[in-house]
Amino acid sequence: MMFAVKMTRNMISENYDVIRPALNCVTIYFVWMVVHYASVHIYSNVCAPLSIRGFIASAFLVPSPHCEALGWIIYNGSLNSRAMWVMFGCYISTKLELRRWV
Repeated sequence: MMFAVKMTRNMISENYDVIRPALNCVTIYFVWMVVHYASVHIYSNVCAPLSIRGFIASAFLVPSPHCEALGWIIYNGSLNSRAMWVMFGCYISTKLELRRWV
């Protein structure tokens, strides 16, 4: 058990230059996903309530500043999510060791 812990610590300390940027990217991605998730639920409850009254009120609520801001967060959160996956794929592909099959 102790050998595995020491081996893991050595592996992390040897690869710290690789792990640190990846950890920063994961943190940014996690924050964006939490904000996006919360914004979607707030938007659906505040700006487009699920009722006849909400349907009528949504015509007046959607252009309001807080609903515009939530819409911006939702839109850019989905774009950032897509971009983060592309960035993650590029990062992982640069770290993979490619071998030739002869």
